[in-house]
Amino acid sequence: MIATPANRPRNYLAWGLLLLFLFGGGYLRLAVWTANPLEGDQSALISIAMRFVSRGWEAFPLTANKSSAGIMNPPLIEYLYIVPLLIKPSLQALHWFQAGISLVAVALLYFYAAPLFGQRVAVLAAMFFAVSPWAVYYGRFIWNPNPIPPFSTLLLLSLLAVLTAGRSRYHLVVALVALTAVTQLHLSGLVLIIVTGFALLLFWPRWLQPNPRAGLWSLLGGTLLSLLLYFPFLLFQRAVGFEDIRLVSRTLLGGSEAASEVSVNSASLLLNLELASGRGFIETVGLAGHVAPPLRWLGILMQAIMALTLLYSAARPLWAMVRQRRLPHHLAPRDRAYLILALWMLIPILLYVRHTVHLQNYYFLYLFPAPFVALALLIDDGWRWLQTRYGQPARLLVVPLALVAVGQFYLSQMRLADLQQGHNLPGRIVAEVQDAITVSRQALAAHPDCGLIVVAEGDSPEVASLSLMEEFLYPIETRFIDSGRGYINPANCMLYLNAVDDPFVANWLAESAVPLPYTTRLSQSEVSFYRVAGHGLPATSPPLARWQNGLALLYADLPGELVADGQLIVTYEWLVEEETDDRLRYHFFNHLLNQSGELVSQEDTPAINAIYWRSHDRLVTRFFLNLPPTLSDEPHTLRLGLYSWPDLQRVPLTDGNDTYHVTTWPNAE
Repeated sequence: MIATPANRPRNYLAWGLLLLFLFGGGYLRLAVWTANPLEGDQSALISIAMRFVSRGWEAFPLTANKSSAGIMNPPLIEYLYIVPLLIKPSLQALHWFQAGISLVAVALLYFYAAPLFGQRVAVLAAMFFAVSPWAVYYGRFIWNPNPIPPFSTLLLLSLLAVLTAGRSRYHLVVALVALTAVTQLHLSGLVLIIVTGFALLLFWPRWLQPNPRAGLWSLLGGTLLSLLLYFPFLLFQRAVGFEDIRLVSRTLLGGSEAASEVSVNSASLLLNLELASGRGFIETVGLAGHVAPPLRWLGILMQAIMALTLLYSAARPLWAMVRQRRLPHHLAPRDRAYLILALWMLIPILLYVRHTVHLQNYYFLYLFPAPFVALALLIDDGWRWLQTRYGQPARLLVVPLALVAVGQFYLSQMRLADLQQGHNLPGRIVAEVQDAITVSRQALAAHPDCGLIVVAEGDSPEVASLSLMEEFLYPIETRFIDSGRGYINPANCMLYLNAVDDPFVANWLAESAVPLPYTTRLSQSEVSFYRVAGHGLPATSPPLARWQNGLALLYADLPGELVADGQLIVTYEWLVEEETDDRLRYHFFNHLLNQSGELVSQEDTPAINAIYWRSHDRLVTRFFLNLPPTLSDEPHTLRLGLYSWPDLQRVPLTDGNDTYHVTTWPNAE
């Protein structure tokens, strides 16, 4: 819409309101950002992006992290987060970037919707999007699905521009590229391929006529660009036999080992309504104890409004088709818009009615901003209807709308105040990790001949909960040990950070290491740094056994007897006589066998990851075998071995055997 002297003041008012929403939304997304979660998933994502920043093209990511279903996520999230890290390699840059792209979605919504539906619809939709509790919540922190809204906004509004307003077919190219981005950020977004395809089929004359060649060229160009964006991930999938692609279909449709049994219920509908309305936000963020009843009713009211919006969006175009006896592509532009919005909101609900995974509301983040556009259109229709009957008093409708927006803003503000006071914090927050990195740098600078060993959750850069420390401290060597699995007694100087206060490691450090005057706060506990000078000790006696990968067993500790329904804890000490190829991974296995050779109990685990074994290091590893409720009186034997991962080939001992006989219990209890 071209501004004229008559409507220019209205434009200024709309732009002023948009700036107000952006400032308010920016405050909600950026305030107290250091209290955002920074746990396993966040650490892995940042680590992969930072590895490229610190090491260059040799570390170019073809995938992101692994999902909870065992599927490797596509790498677009990494390419997005690489951008701020290249500008400033800091956690602050990342979180400001995430908040920024969340606000970009709000701005995109306004600037697309204004010429399509008018400024009133654009302002209302942008207002609800800016202060939506769940849009704010997921716009604050680092995670795979969190950058989806700007791309889903681009996809939805580009489709609406082409199919309802007849805008340039280049919008179709933009839509397909945005669709590719959504599906790369979270695989649940694959549902939008069906939504987009169905909309294009339903309204085919709107993008094919009167120039079919231009429409097909736009479709082809968008498809080629999409394949180009998927090229790195397809390269990886080709290398692994497209296993992740098959696992996606099995997980969604049944038959996957990572999925539960198929369930049919209304969870998808309820989660979509929750995401659109903000219902459930109070309980999720821990505000239930001190939220006034009116704010609780606000969630219920908004859920009812969004349910009505969904119903109206589907019913209005269907009624128009029946009443006017028209095909979908012959409907009026606004009716076509309602139908597309209804498809956008309903198809994911229907497809997930039958599902094999426990659904979460963030699986539907691509829902944004459709509910807010539909709600703004509904309000606009109501506004016009009231205005034709009552004139200027129709403007009073703005009062309850403003109260709803203020109420939703206030909910997020209450959460910020809660975080500011240190209440309802996640397990590990940005401020703690940022301090751990800063203090680690100070300690390592004071001991330049040492590297760092971190004891926390996870045993590798892919899964360690503090894996990002390796890249922020690069090129200093950083190694990770999974909590509860033991420790490395290094041949050379290393600093230790027992980030989870593992008591087994803590006892050893108290006896063998020198405490340093550096502390950091992790998981809301003070954690000290220690210096281990390096044992420099030769083996005092021949090893109990040697494996052909250069690992020698020095000692085995098996306290206690076998007790039915108990747990056998076994501790081994090893010597790394020869460093292994850092491309190889190994798992240890402990097999408890009865007299007949039948397996009674076992534990297989990497213990201390082989990528962190260094020549002459001593490894102390722990294994936990859960014993069955009943044990026979016959002798039981414990056998120990290693196998390579993932090809599952046993590593032979130097004497040719593939297992070592640790001990036999003659009288099991």
